Amino acid sequence: MQERPTERLAEFVLQLRYEDIPSDVVEQARRCILDHLGVVLIGSTLPWTQIVYRYIQRWARAGQSTVVNFGTQYVHMDTACANAVFAQGCELDEYGSGHTGAVVVPTALALAEETHCSGREFIASVVAGYDVTGRIHKATEPSLLRRGFQPCGTLGPFGAAAVAGRAFGLNPIEMMHALGIAASHASGLTEYDQTGGEVKRLHAGLAARSGIESALLAREGLTGPPTAIEGKRGFCHAFSDTVDAGALTRELGRQFAIMDVRFKFYPVVGGLQGPLFALQQLVEAEGIQAADVREVRFGVEETTLAHGGSIVEPHDCASAQFSLAFSTALRLIRRSNDLALYRDPACWEDETLLDLARRVHLRANPQTEVEIVMRNGKTHAASLAHPKGSRGNPCTDEDLEAKFRPLAASVLPERRIDELLAAARNIENLDDAANLAALLVAPRG
Repeated sequence: MQERPTERLAEFVLQLRYEDIPSDVVEQARRCILDHLGVVLIGSTLPWTQIVYRYIQRWARAGQSTVVNFGTQYVHMDTACANAVFAQGCELDEYGSGHTGAVVVPTALALAEETHCSGREFIASVVAGYDVTGRIHKATEPSLLRRGFQPCGTLGPFGAAAVAGRAFGLNPIEMMHALGIAASHASGLTEYDQTGGEVKRLHAGLAARSGIESALLAREGLTGPPTAIEGKRGFCHAFSDTVDAGALTRELGRQFAIMDVRFKFYPVVGGLQGPLFALQQLVEAEGIQAADVREVRFGVEETTLAHGGSIVEPHDCASAQFSLAFSTALRLIRRSNDLALYRDPACWEDETLLDLARRVHLRANPQTEVEIVMRNGKTHAASLAHPKGSRGNPCTDEDLEAKFRPLAASVLPERRIDELLAAARNIENLDDAANLAALLVAPRG
């Protein structure tokens, strides 16, 4: 009988147990969860994400799941939507598997408050959600992104459905239908990387909500195609021109997609992480000053060329974060790529920054390269095989904590940050994972 990946993935999602997960994968899950807790906290403070929160305040139903920072409680799908929007709110969430964590972690948090699952079950559900999403990502990339579909919005419903299916106790047939229903929820376009627009922040929230809804509808008896992912008119072939169907189940249960995660250290789209690391290293090594620079040339991957090379003069935070030219100008002139600079409208209109941004040029190249041409004719060059935070250049736990603390400090006092760090480091020992959500709200008084 021919293998049906949708069915196999559904079975895998429900059968995976904490005890089956290798120790390095558990450690990676802890790191991903911690990273997202910090990103969700800073994301909750941003004006464009609070638009969505105000919308949810007005229309959501009361429930048991807690909105990060604000402490209000709504039904799981509304809370997951809000927190997932926060997670994608500032371009500091991890990348490499379709921004999976921005959907999966908030979904797991929201449902943990209703199911009161253990920390070990929390980890297992997060790993399962990453794996389903990451495998579909591998099967459809890079074509999916080239065609203009945003991975977080299109792939996220599968990961959220996986987490929710475990939480709601679906059986394998219901889980298969939940994935089939999630396929019809897939949505999200990348036109924002051409002309801006903050709607990109919403994609993770829509994915979290629709994944939960998919699992609930399957539990009620609604059916989806048993070949919704791999079929002739299924997700992969509808969203991608070139499909690696084998990636859907290859080494299933032995190789885990969460290991492909790349952690961010700049608040920009993933493809700009490597170029900015290379630029920073070159600038610091050569002592380069902006006034002496004639032009900057980058060699970047083809997907980055389309996903971060189209915008030179931003008009909102999203377009600034998707512009390598603007990011380069910030690094050279302001000597920083801090989130506050991307948020500042004065920077978008700063003619000194824009003049340099117009002198940044990109070309397609398999390996990240940067050349800085000086006004005196001299050229400085550097290349980077792997950005910091990737599998080829891993970051340390200390790096992630150094990233986490200032993000968390946007909402929490130091004592609460210490408590949250301790809980995240030992999440597998929590009797009730709902305790994590309580730590994401500042203590009153």
